[in-house]
This record gives sequence, C-alpha cells and structure tokens, in this order.
Amino acid sequence: MDKVTQTLHSISAKGGKPKARSGGGGMITAIHWSADSKELGYVSTFEESNGFFESTLRVVSGTTERVIVANTMLTDFFWAGDRIGFSAGARMAEHPHLRTVADQDGKKRRSHSAARDLGVGAFFQVNSPAASNPAKMIPAADGKSVFINVAAGGEAQVFNIAIKGKERADAALTGPCMRTIIAGNDNSLLLAKQDHNHPPELTIYDIASGEERQLTDHNGEWLSRIHMPDFERVTVRSAPGVEIEGWVYKPKHVRPPYKTILYIHGGPHAGFGDSFMADMHEFVGAGYAVAYCNPRGSTGYTSEFSSSIVGCWGHPEFEDFNAFLNKLIRMGIAHKDKLAVTGVSGGGHLSGWLIGHTNRFKAAIPEQGVYNMFSMWGVSDAGPMLINLEMEGKPHENPERYWELSPLAHAHKCKTPTLLIQGENDIRCPMEQAEQMYQVMNDAGCTVELLRLANCSHGAEIGGPPPLRRFRSSAMIEWFDRYVK
Repeated sequence: MDKVTQTLHSISAKGGKPKARSGGGGMITAIHWSADSKELGYVSTFEESNGFFESTLRVVSGTTERVIVANTMLTDFFWAGDRIGFSAGARMAEHPHLRTVADQDGKKRRSHSAARDLGVGAFFQVNSPAASNPAKMIPAADGKSVFINVAAGGEAQVFNIAIKGKERADAALTGPCMRTIIAGNDNSLLLAKQDHNHPPELTIYDIASGEERQLTDHNGEWLSRIHMPDFERVTVRSAPGVEIEGWVYKPKHVRPPYKTILYIHGGPHAGFGDSFMADMHEFVGAGYAVAYCNPRGSTGYTSEFSSSIVGCWGHPEFEDFNAFLNKLIRMGIAHKDKLAVTGVSGGGHLSGWLIGHTNRFKAAIPEQGVYNMFSMWGVSDAGPMLINLEMEGKPHENPERYWELSPLAHAHKCKTPTLLIQGENDIRCPMEQAEQMYQVMNDAGCTVELLRLANCSHGAEIGGPPPLRRFRSSAMIEWFDRYVK
C-alpha cells in the first residue's frame, strides 16, 4: 500500500482552481503565510528522510520550494521579520529550545532559551480534547520577542522570550493552572485555561495591560451541581538531590485513609500538571483518592531530570513512586493496604513494571503499554527511533538491557490482579504487547484479563468512540472495586 501523503494547495479568494504549492511526501501539520503574503511556510512529518517524531520545515516562494530545517522534532513555527522561529529539541528526552533561523537558507540558526533550560512548548498529558493540539507561538508586535507556552513543574505558563538582542525570558502569566495559547495578534492572546477542578474555558490576555479576562463559561452551570474533591499538592525527596512533585484528589464522601489509585503519565518524557482530568474525577466519584506525580523522566523541570531514565527505564521511577506513596501513607491520606495502579502508554509500561517488582498493589490496570522492548522496536511506528534512543542502541547491540527493562521479563513474578487494556488499531503500542503480557501472567497463575478496544488507536481514553470510552471507564472502576476492598 502506498504511503498516505498530503499536498499543499492554495486557491484565490475570488475562486478558481486549486494550485498545488508543495511537492508532497508527508503529512502537513502547520501552514503559515509570511507577513507580506509572498511566501508560504509549512511543516511536514512522516517523510521518507525523517525519523519518527522528526519533521521538515519548508518555504514556498512562487514555484520555488526550499528546505529551512530538516530532521527536527517540531510541530509548528512562526514568521518574525527576516527570521523563522520554532521550538525543537536535539532529542526527545531533553527540553526543546526556542530557535530561529534566517529564512533564506536556514543556516543561521540560533537558540534563545538554552541558557535557562526552559520546558518550551509545555508538553503535558491532558485528558481534555481542548488541550490536545500543540500551543501556538505568537510574535510580539515589534518582532523582537515571541509569546510561547513554557512548562514549569505542573504549570503551563505563558512566557515572552526575546528572539533579537540579548537572551531574555520573562514570565507573563503564571499560577497553578494550565494556559494554552490558541491564537493571537499584536494586542492580545487567546488562551484555553483550566485547572484541576475546572475544565477549559477561553480567556483573553491583553498584552499592553497584562490583564487576563475570561470569555466563556461553558461549564459554570454544570460545576455548580458538582461537589468537587479536595485537592492537595505534595512533594517528596526520593533520592539525594531529587525532589518529586505530585498531587492528590481526595473524595469528600469517604473518610481517610482512602483507597488510593496511583495514576502514571505516559511519554515517558511528558508530565502531569494543573489540568482537568476526567478519568481521575470518575475514580474520585467512585470513592478513591487519586495520586499522581512527575517522576524522573518527566518534562518541565530540567533536561537532566528528563534524561535521567534513558537506558534504565523503570528503576528511577520505582524509587520515586514508592517515596511518593509512602509520604501519602504517612500523611494519613492513602491506606497502605488499599493501593491500586494504572497508567496509559508509558504509564502502562510503568504500571506493568511496578507489579513485576512489588506486591503492594491490590489491583492494576496497565493500558496501551510497552511491555517487550524487542518487539516494540520491531512493530511500533515509533519503535526504531524511540527505543533506539531510550535503550541507547539497537536490540542486537544491547540485548540484555532490552530484556531486563521489559516488564514482560518480570511478569511471571506478578501476583497483582491485573486488567490489561489495549486498542486493536494501536500502532504506537500494538496489541501484541498486551497479548504477550497476558500470556506470561496467565501462565504464571496470576489473575489477569485483557480488554480489547475495537477500532481504537493510541490515545483511546481521549479520542476513542464515546460509548466505548464509557464502557472502558466502567470496566476500570469495576476492576478496582472487585479487588481493592
């Protein structure tokens, strides 16, 4: 079967036939005209020359097309006078930098945020379609700076970063919430704003005055009928020099210490933050406290923190999760004998890893996970690039590491009742990952079931068919209720 590709076309505002503007070869993710409308830039992914996560930025001028940046992890860009700007990292495990290049040849490249090691782009795992698209980058009116999202721990902040002159990065909007830049002009920014107990709403930020004003109230009436849970931020030192940030929802209709679900984010180089998470609220409504944190490997702290799991997936996080749960137990929040664990994608991997290394959980639901590094390398759309980087080599170069860091290698030791969830159309973490895990656990006598989500790809908890998502959520609560008593 031929690869699916897209070609960029333009059509006159007066009508007429579409005119092809690009050569095709990939999937187009961003399109922007230059300020004078004489040039058209676009980003394409999945080209033959690109690795997974890598993109090519091109500019079309008349009948001429030139490459500005190739083989770089970027999803969007912006025009700023005589330069083009974008956010991109050297490798997935490191924070991306805000960079600009001369738009004529792309050779005069400059980083504008490297000295601060900022989490430019603010990539979080958010259970909300309103925040599923990459944030926009909006140049200031003078063309000397750009407004961009930055991850600072669990906050998605708005920064103004200089792209001309001396390196400068100033926080424009901060606080315990998540703001995503949707659009903007010389005078204002349109944002989606949310926090732990409030779904996204639109706000407008006036650049001159620095004031933010809420525009919509889609959820106000609904929220007035809901008893939202208590919420607490918790930090813990899990190793020398390592502080872990986390949060916990506490149900108001149950007395502590609570039955507690440890919810693990994916990525693995992503993070949880101050956002509204529908899954977590469902669990709280069912009488569970939900605890979640950003272990080593998470973004939003430092590149060193994010990169610290490369070549050792599972080991640093195991320490961090145990330290986090132990503190919640000491605080009288979590019941030490009523713990459960779940997570999606990289969180599925870590859920499977934990139950192969400890029996402290009464139930587990690893979802859409990575369990066998060897076959993940061979069958996943991300395998050769992602696993090569994270395992620091190909399977034949590091076979012992590939196997030792696979939850499958330890699944025979698992005693935790486990519900595996996997999408049948998932090409990121294919069904065979869960099938192997199921087979080993079942052979070892562990209580295990496999829930196959029909017609679902990766990210089914957000983008799957609503009836199936409803069924998934009910199945998860039923599993926890059965074994966490």
